[in-house]
Amino acid sequence: MAFPKYPTRRLLLRELPRAMKKLLLCVLLLLLGQQVRAQAVQILQRTIVGPKGLMQTAPIDFRNIQQLGPNRLLLLGSAYAIAPNLRNESPMFWVINRQGDTVRTAVLRRPNNDFGRYDDAAVLPGGDLLLAGRGYSRSPTTVEYNLLVRTDSLGSVRWERHLNAGGLINDFSTPSVLALADGGALLAYGVQHPLSTPTSRIAQAAVARVDSTGAVVWQRVYGRPYSNFYHLVAQANGSYALAGYQDVVPAGTQRLVRHAWLMHLQANGDTIRSQRFGAPPPDAEYINDLHPTPNGGLLLGGAVLPQFYARQPSQGWLLQLDSLGQTQWEQRVVAAAVSGNKGADFFHAAPLATGDVLVGGINFVPSSLLPNSATVDYLAAYRPQGAGAGPVWEVRYTGAGNGDQYQTLGPDGTLFRLGDRYADPQVPASNFGRLTRFANAGTPYAPAYCQRPPVA
Repeated sequence: MAFPKYPTRRLLLRELPRAMKKLLLCVLLLLLGQQVRAQAVQILQRTIVGPKGLMQTAPIDFRNIQQLGPNRLLLLGSAYAIAPNLRNESPMFWVINRQGDTVRTAVLRRPNNDFGRYDDAAVLPGGDLLLAGRGYSRSPTTVEYNLLVRTDSLGSVRWERHLNAGGLINDFSTPSVLALADGGALLAYGVQHPLSTPTSRIAQAAVARVDSTGAVVWQRVYGRPYSNFYHLVAQANGSYALAGYQDVVPAGTQRLVRHAWLMHLQANGDTIRSQRFGAPPPDAEYINDLHPTPNGGLLLGGAVLPQFYARQPSQGWLLQLDSLGQTQWEQRVVAAAVSGNKGADFFHAAPLATGDVLVGGINFVPSSLLPNSATVDYLAAYRPQGAGAGPVWEVRYTGAGNGDQYQTLGPDGTLFRLGDRYADPQVPASNFGRLTRFANAGTPYAPAYCQRPPVA
């Protein structure tokens, strides 16, 4: 039989060794698998409503979402019950399954028409929850405090503590809590500076260390007036990183401009390092998220507001630091379209095991490129490239209508995003939450805390 002068593809494959064929098949399957996992896919969207015990259409204010085991999620915030001429906002948490079905709710009832909310939570050894938030007492006059509550897994209260570090909390305080190995916790929050007046409230950042009973071990204030902490994370070397802001007054002006602020603390509260980041004023920066990274550094996500008082459109902001606090790369993302003074804003920026960064927030594009005018929510994976980072994939979808500000990523790549201010078309004057679930969002980077847990 005569063979063609040049071997055909079929003939070449026939002649390849069996091992080579298996190798080519494995490579092909790997490439196909990468294509399947190349982009997050929306698989579920649900409305989260308030408990019937408060109101059939109780407005909800969500503040956080966290993983609570492989098949449960913890939602934090508050639900409103409207009394005559009075708002009663009750701290509340929800436990839901992966389908968005409510497993249980727990409302912290307030006496004397007091009100409050939950902002953050930590799961303690044994399954108890440590819940941090804000509270307000109206008797005899309105007093604000940082709220710390320990409950069992069903929501039954074991103890409740009120912290204010010697002064009223600032109106914009959002406490962040981190569980320690001995059952205690660190709490980051804001207090009012002594120079505050009834018409001018000045914030200052604070941290408290509590034991397993909620008793205060120590409390300290940090930085200077016009500062606050929003985020608190443990690092593998046993230190702690706190992110927030410090306001500065640019030379020749009398206006405050916000700057991103990062502090590193030892377990006893002593300062290791304090840094401010961002462009020179009058640009302002906000840190919305903070995560440890494999190099011993930190990843910050947030927004830059160029020419702050000129109300220029916001820009998405990513910043990667090494273990010494030096910038490895930085990326500003300018939106292709704007809505008012909103352009791009990254609510979340989480490191993935691959080295990419999972980003969630808003990033407007011309409406002609969107399926409908309500599509404002943005999800993407960014890959570091030299001194910056660029998107590997991007997804835009319709979430709660006010930006899905909270998200949590499971070890299997399942992402849950949560927003509030969602008005259900079927329920007049409603204000519910909206949960959106994605598959294939990426595997999160997991710090090796098991080798060295957060120290007390």
